Amino acid sequence: AQGGVAQGGAAQGGGAGAAGGGTAGTGSGAGCGLRINELQVAGADGAADEFVELYNSCATSLTLTNYAVVYRATTGTVDVTAFTFASGDTLAGHGFLVLGGVAFSGTKFGSLSGGSTGLLAAVGGGVAIRNADGIVDSVGYGNATNAFVEGTPAVAPTTGTSIGRVPDGADQNANWTDFHSGVPSPGAANQ
Repeated sequence: AQGGVAQGGAAQGGGAGAAGGGTAGTGSGAGCGLRINELQVAGADGAADEFVELYNSCATSLTLTNYAVVYRATTGTVDVTAFTFASGDTLAGHGFLVLGGVAFSGTKFGSLSGGSTGLLAAVGGGVAIRNADGIVDSVGYGNATNAFVEGTPAVAPTTGTSIGRVPDGADQNANWTDFHSGVPSPGAANQ
């Protein structure tokens, strides 16, 4: 289940705080905020069986208006918009939100823009959350050297596995340290 997801200001599921509470903080690292929590680049149904999970590490809800999830290829310098949030979208405190590819069969808040070929490259790339102020959080994985890498890139997940933060929301601004390969758990705590 997608605990803690709210859309249009109406709370759905668990999580503390009122819908429409705070706004997602900029910058990553210490403190609470919106985080890229887990991603899978390909699953049993191919490259479009991909997902990006976001996590609100705050106790109160975050407003996602004017936020977008973007992707860059391994050495890319141009953002490819993966998903743009609508006005009034929120994420409850300690809630998860999953954006999935067209072949992703799990519960998802919205669809990634990759179509039938998928968006996230298997060998490496970078995903970021952006708002008008810049990058809110990012992860580079595999052989990525783009601006979304924090420290050393995380390992590239193999087909059917994911990379995720353990514990959820942990952020030392070091992708290699923050993200661990494991069994996918979209919309739930990483193990």
